[in-house]
Amino acid sequence: MITNLNETVEVFSSQIKDKFADYSSLYNYFCMFINENYTDKDGDLQEFFTRNLCRRDIINSCVYYMEESNASSVSAIEKYLNSITKLYNEYIKPLGWSSAGLDPILPFSTCKGEVREKINKSLREKRKFLALKEEEYINLIEYLGKFQKKTYVGKQIS
Repeated sequence: MITNLNETVEVFSSQIKDKFADYSSLYNYFCMFINENYTDKDGDLQEFFTRNLCRRDIINSCVYYMEESNASSVSAIEKYLNSITKLYNEYIKPLGWSSAGLDPILPFSTCKGEVREKINKSLREKRKFLALKEEEYINLIEYLGKFQKKTYVGKQIS
């Protein structure tokens, strides 16, 4: 089962055409978690996805990822859960291997709070960008206006 899981994840990961994210390392952590926590290494992959994989596994695999990797931000949790949602929705479900226990909690990012409760390290919060005050905005616009190219309107001489 583990070999098939690794191959399945690798095939899907290579098919992703997302220029903003690389999910392969996230999927590797998912596979490592399953390998360490499931004893039936030779079981059927379809049975694993339809009967065994559950909410607890999604949460615990994310905790595993956060503790084993260098990830230390809230956005890393979101990225991991989104990547597993993508794997499940775009590859596993179309094969007909959906799970009655997982479908109700889609997207898996709904489990973010539970993951945060289980993590044994402090996390960086998302950076907040403060809005400019009106006076600062006006000053910025005036400053940037100095760098605009001047345009000249030609006059026709008759």
